[in-house]
Amino acid sequence: MTCGSAVGEPNDRCPDARNDGDGHLTDGPRRRRLLLAVLFPAVTPALCAAGLYGLTPVVEAKAESFDAGERTEIVRILRDALKTDPTILQEALETYATDARQRRAQAMRQAIATRRDMIFSKNDPSAGPPDAPVTVVEFFDTNCGYCRQVEPMLSSWLRNGPGLRIIYKDMPILGPSSSLGSRALLAAQRQGAYQRLRDAMMHSPPNLNEASLQTIVSDLGLDWNRLQADMADPTIQQRLDDNVRLGQDLGISGTPAFVVGDRLVLGSDMAQLQAAIMESRRR
Repeated sequence: MTCGSAVGEPNDRCPDARNDGDGHLTDGPRRRRLLLAVLFPAVTPALCAAGLYGLTPVVEAKAESFDAGERTEIVRILRDALKTDPTILQEALETYATDARQRRAQAMRQAIATRRDMIFSKNDPSAGPPDAPVTVVEFFDTNCGYCRQVEPMLSSWLRNGPGLRIIYKDMPILGPSSSLGSRALLAAQRQGAYQRLRDAMMHSPPNLNEASLQTIVSDLGLDWNRLQADMADPTIQQRLDDNVRLGQDLGISGTPAFVVGDRLVLGSDMAQLQAAIMESRRR
């Protein structure tokens, strides 16, 4: 790419860059920034935000604005630069990754904000004080091994951690047994027994069937006939469908998943969840 007409003269397109007499850019800070921008156009917003204003003409230029000669020169610049300083590629990749993470986080904050009433619904079952300063929304499946794995720690936080509330989003995604368990839980909510049945189910063998469910329900002293009738209520299935759809809208493809404030924590990394809770407490 030719950036000037005379040796040592500033470049019209990229001020401060100079050519070597053959139309080639010589080394310099501006050239390095140009290389980063050309390597990964997606990172240029982050570079500009960092104060690299010399890239502005490059950022604004669309790839199709380069002619054949300029594209050939870009390839030559990249090859030469990567031979002499391979860290340019690493720097570009790191900048791209940072920018991508920031964009995903911003998109997630926006997704949570627009669905806040659905996520933090007062109609969902919950544990902990309603006015707790921190609320965690847990998307879970009763058959999920990881959900069962984190259950003891979550229960401990509820008992011992001040000011914590958990809203439960039943998200049956692991087959018919999961659907059976979730429908039973929402039906038990109508008998004021959601938490008791949930605790019993999460500490019972997975892959619940109707017979094992009836045994658990009877042991808890719940009305089995009423529970069966409520489980068949289409509004309960609609609530579960809405939970699954909400999870999909938030990019949740597995359980457990947690929403804390404007953050989404995927998986069973309790250290990450605890960090999100602590961050929410500080706000």
